[in-house]
Amino acid sequence: ELPAWTTTRPMQVQIKLPAPPAGVKGVVVEGERPVMALPTDLLLLPPNPQNYDRKSAKPSGAVFTKHGAVVLYRDAERNHGKNWEKLVSECIGARREDVSKEIVRALKEQGKRYGEQTFVAVEVAGPL
Repeated sequence: ELPAWTTTRPMQVQIKLPAPPAGVKGVVVEGERPVMALPTDLLLLPPNPQNYDRKSAKPSGAVFTKHGAVVLYRDAERNHGKNWEKLVSECIGARREDVSKEIVRALKEQGKRYGEQTFVAVEVAGPL
C-alpha cells in the first residue's frame, strides 16, 4: 500500500526571479518536478505508535528555493504550531513579501481549482 502523500494529484507552480516589471507571478508548469530529500525513517520504517502521526500526515504542498525546501500541511500542529501561510513567509523572508504573497495565492488557487487532494509544489526559480 502506498503512503497517503503519493496518492494526491501533484501540481507544480514556478515563480521566476528577478520578477518582470508587471510583478511576481506564479505559473503552472509541466514536466520535471523539484526534488526534496525526506528522512529515511519516514520512507523505510513501518508505521508504529511512535511514528504513525508522521507517516499518516498528508502534506498539501511544498515550497522549493535554491537554498532549501519546506513541506506544508493544512494543520498548524504539523507545521510546528504555525499556519502554513506564516511558514511560507518565514521560508521566503520578510524582504520578499511579494514572493510570499504570490506563493500563498498560487497554493490557494490550485487548491480551489483541483481540490484539496492536490499537492502543489511551488518552485522559486532565481535568487531571493
